[in-house]
Amino acid sequence: MYQKKIVSVFCVVLLLLFAGCKNEVPTQNTQGNSSELTKTPEQTEIPEQTELTGTPDVAEPPQVTEVPEFVEYTYPFYELWCAGCGEESYEVTDDGAYRVTFSAQYSKMIFALPEGINMSLCDYVTIKAKSEYGDFGVNLYDKTVYIDPWDWEIYAAFDFGGEGVQEYEVYPDLSCDVWGVGILSLNEVEDFSQYVVDLYSVTFHMRQDAKATPKPGPTATPEPTEVPEPTATPEPTATPEPTEVPESTATPEPTEVPEPTATPEPTATPEPTATPIPTKAPDQNGELTFTFSEMEYLSHFGCSYELGKDDVLNMSFDSQYAQLLFLLPQSVDLSKCEYITIKAKSEYGALSAKLLDERVHSDLWGSEIYARYDCIGSGVAEYELSPKMTSEIWGVGLMSSDEVEDFSKYKAEAYSITFHMKGEEDGTEKVKEQTMWGDVTYDFHDMKYVNSYGTTYKVKEDGSLDISFDGYWKEVRFAFPEAVDMNYCYGITVEADADSEISVRFFDKKFAKLPNCNEVFTLWNCNKEGGRKGDKDGVYKYTIFPETMTDLYGIGFVSSREGVSYEDYKATVHRVTFHMATGEEWKVPKEIAPDVTEEMNFKNTYATVFDHFGATLSLQELRHPMVLSLFKEQYTSLSTQCDFKPNFIFRWDHEFISVEEAKEQGYIIPENYKEKTVPVLHFEYVDEILTICGENGIDMRGHTLLWHEETATWFFREGYSEESSFVSPEVMDARLEFYIRNVLEHVYNHKYGHIVYAWDVVNEYYHSDIATSDWLRVYGEQGVTPEFIKLAYEVADDVLRAHGIRDKVSLIYNDFNTYIEDEGTPDALISLINFINSDKKICDGIGMQAHLDTYWPEDRSLFAKAAQKFLDAGLEVQITEMDISIKEPYPNSEEDQRNAFVRVFRDLLEIKKNGGNITVVNIWGIGDHNSWLPHYTPLMFKNYDVPKDAYYAVLQAYLDAGFKKE
Repeated sequence: MYQKKIVSVFCVVLLLLFAGCKNEVPTQNTQGNSSELTKTPEQTEIPEQTELTGTPDVAEPPQVTEVPEFVEYTYPFYELWCAGCGEESYEVTDDGAYRVTFSAQYSKMIFALPEGINMSLCDYVTIKAKSEYGDFGVNLYDKTVYIDPWDWEIYAAFDFGGEGVQEYEVYPDLSCDVWGVGILSLNEVEDFSQYVVDLYSVTFHMRQDAKATPKPGPTATPEPTEVPEPTATPEPTATPEPTEVPESTATPEPTEVPEPTATPEPTATPEPTATPIPTKAPDQNGELTFTFSEMEYLSHFGCSYELGKDDVLNMSFDSQYAQLLFLLPQSVDLSKCEYITIKAKSEYGALSAKLLDERVHSDLWGSEIYARYDCIGSGVAEYELSPKMTSEIWGVGLMSSDEVEDFSKYKAEAYSITFHMKGEEDGTEKVKEQTMWGDVTYDFHDMKYVNSYGTTYKVKEDGSLDISFDGYWKEVRFAFPEAVDMNYCYGITVEADADSEISVRFFDKKFAKLPNCNEVFTLWNCNKEGGRKGDKDGVYKYTIFPETMTDLYGIGFVSSREGVSYEDYKATVHRVTFHMATGEEWKVPKEIAPDVTEEMNFKNTYATVFDHFGATLSLQELRHPMVLSLFKEQYTSLSTQCDFKPNFIFRWDHEFISVEEAKEQGYIIPENYKEKTVPVLHFEYVDEILTICGENGIDMRGHTLLWHEETATWFFREGYSEESSFVSPEVMDARLEFYIRNVLEHVYNHKYGHIVYAWDVVNEYYHSDIATSDWLRVYGEQGVTPEFIKLAYEVADDVLRAHGIRDKVSLIYNDFNTYIEDEGTPDALISLINFINSDKKICDGIGMQAHLDTYWPEDRSLFAKAAQKFLDAGLEVQITEMDISIKEPYPNSEEDQRNAFVRVFRDLLEIKKNGGNITVVNIWGIGDHNSWLPHYTPLMFKNYDVPKDAYYAVLQAYLDAGFKKE
C-alpha cells in the first residue's frame, strides 16, 4: 500500500508537469480489450489518474478518496471461453457479436472470464446485447465455473430485452470474486428458432485501483508468482502479470516481434484468408485424420514434448495451464464437419484439447475458439469435440487443465485428431436400405457389452440382464448387433423389472468409438407405476415413440432416482423391441376374406358408410411422420387418449395468475366467478394436435371436458390448494364454466378449430361415485338429475351458438357398459340425457365406449340392442372407444377375437342400413403394441402396419352386408 501511494504521488507530479497533454499520457484500457489487460505491465501497478479523476486542476488536484471515479474493464463475449453451452447453437457475427440461438426455456450459455474480478470494488456491471424476440437473464459465477459450469450461480438478474442493441445494467451486491458470466433464456416462446440474443460485451465498472492482481483462469498465463524459464516463456499475449516483471533478456517487450523459435517468421506465415491447398481428403467413412507428425509445431510454454515412434506426441507439464500449439497441414471447414475426436492418453491430470482459427497466423494465444477441458481417463481414449460452429480450423492446442500435487507425474500422450465430415453435399447421410422388418427384439445375448460406471451386471441364461447400481446416475451400456434405422421405426419397448426406477438412454453412431457421448433420446423413469404389465410376473413394458430419424447403435441403463438404498437398487432388463414398419404388401388370407382386395381399407369402406371412421393416437405418435402417414391411409377421424383432458391442460401443476392478468391474456371470466386467481391453461399440446390434423385433412373428436379422473383435486378445493376443504357448489359452478368456456373458445378460435366435430362433454358420470369423484364430493349424489352436468352442456352449447357452429358440432355424453341391461344402464342413460335436454336439446347423443371381451358380454346381441334403444330415443350414437380383448376362460385365440369384431361390425352395418343415426366408429388405438391393454392384444393390428385376421374379416363383413368399395 505504501508503494502504491508513492506511485500515485509520482503520477500526480507527472500530470502537473504535463497538464493539458492528456492524450499523450498512456491511458488505462477503458475500452475493455481483455488481451491488453493481461499484457500491459503498467495497468495494475500504475493506474492512470487521467481516467480515474478526469483532467486535474493544476493548482488543487482532487483527492482520489473524494471523487470515486470509475475504470471500466470490458470483455467482448467472442474472446471469452464458453464454459457451458448445453444444446444451444452460436456463431460470431460480422459486427463482433456472439450470437446465441436458444433451443428451450431456461437454457444457458456460460462464459468464463480470463481473470477473477473483485466485486467488492465493483459498483455495477453492464451487458451490451440485443434481444428482441425473448427476454434474457444474467448470471454471475464464482471460480467453480471452471470445475462445474452448471453449478448454482452466485447472482442472477432477469427480464432484459428490447429493441436494438442496448446496455443493460446489473447491480450485484457481492464481495467475492466473479469468474464467469451466464446468459439465460427466460421465455417459453412459440418458435425457438427466432429466440436469438446477440452478446457484444460485459463491462465491470470498477472504483479507483479496483483491479488488484488478476487471477488467471484456465486460458490465462501461468500464475504471476511463477516466472517461466526463458525457454518456456509464453508469447507476448501471455506475458506474466505486471507484479512480476521479468528481465528484458528473458521476456520480450509487448511490442516486440515473437521469438523465431516460437512463431514462424512473418514472411513464412500464410495470409489469414488464404487456405492451404488440401493435401488429404476424407476417407470412405468421411473421416479426415491428422497425426502430430503431419502438423507444424508453433509454440509452447510450461511443458516439454517429444514426437516419439509411431507418431506419438509425448508431453510433460510443469504447471497448470501449460500449452503446446500446432498448425494443421490444411484448414478444415467446421460447417461440413459433424464432430471431432482427439485420440489421447492422460491419466494423472486432465488434458485440454483446443481448436484454433485463422488468427493463429497472427495471434497465437488469441486464436482459440473452442476447447474441451476434461480429457482424462484410463488408457488411450477418443474424446469428442462438438463445437457446433461454421468457422475454419487452422490449428490445435493441448493444455494441462488441473492443479496437481506432483507435476512430475503430469504426462500425456496425443496420437491424432480426426474430423468426422458430413456425407452428402447437403450435409445429410444416405439412408441405408432397411433389412429389419416387423418387430425386432434383442436380448442381451444379442448385444455387446461396451462399458459401465458404478454398476455390476450379469447376463443370464435366458438373455436377460441383471444390474446392481451403487449410486445415483450410474450406468451400464451395450451395443446393438446392427444399426437400427429410425426412419422405419415408430416405437421402442423395453421390458424390465425395476423396483427403484431406471432410465434408458439410446445412442447414435458415435457410440461405436465414443461410448461416453451424449444420447439421442432417453426413456425416463421406468418403474412399475409407469409401466404396463408384460407376459411374465413382475415384468413391465415401457414404450417410447421417439421423434428422431437418427440411426441407433447403443443403449444404456441408468439409476435415476435419488434417496434410495443402493444396496437394493437393482433392475432386470429382459429385452428391447423395435417396432419396425414391414414395408411389405399385405396379403389377404382368402380363406377368411375371399372377396377382399389388397387395395381395400377402412377409409374406402367403412368411412363411406359412417360419417367418421377413426382411431386414437397420442401426440407423441402423431408427431412421427411414418405413423401419421399410416393413420391417414386408414382413418378420417382422430380422438386423443389424454391430450385434451383437464390434467393435460392444467399440466398437473399449481400455476395461477390473477383475474386481471387472465383478462389481459384473453381468458374469459364468467360473471359469477368471484375468486382473485385462475389456473393457467396450457394449450401447446392441443394446438399442435389441431395443426397436425388440420394440415393433413383429419377430423377430430374432443375427448373430454368433464371427467372425475384426470382432473387435479386442487381444482375442487378452496384457494386451489390440495390441503384445503372442498369449495361450495356455487364456487364450483363458476370454475366449471370458466374451464369449459375457455377450452372451447381457444379451440374454435384456432386456425383449425373447425375440424373438431364432436365433444365428449361429460365422461363416465353415471359410473362414478362419491368415493372416486371430486365432482360428487362437491355436489353430492344426484342420480340421473345432476344439475352440474346439465350446466356443463349449457355452457358448451352457448359457446357453439356464439360461434355459429351449433349445427356442425355434436355434444355427446360418453360412458362404458352402456349395453348392460341388468345394471339398468341404457334406460338410466336415456333418463339422464332427457334431464339434460329438459329445457332444450343441448346433449345430442350417447358415446358407447365398447371395450368388449372375447367372452363378455356373453349375450352378443346386447350391444346392438342398446344402440337401437338409444336411436329410438332420438339420440345420435357414436361408437367411441372400441376394442375387443382376448381373455379367459374362453379359448385364448385370435379366432374368437376375429368373430367378436365381425359380429359387432355386422350389427352396426345392419342398423345403419335401416337408417340408424350412427355417425362415428372410433377404434381405441391402432396396434396391440400400444394399446391401453397390450397384454390382452385387443385391436385389429399387431402394430401400426401389421394387420391381424380380424382386420380382413371385418372388411369382408362390409362386403357381405351389401356395400361396395368406393
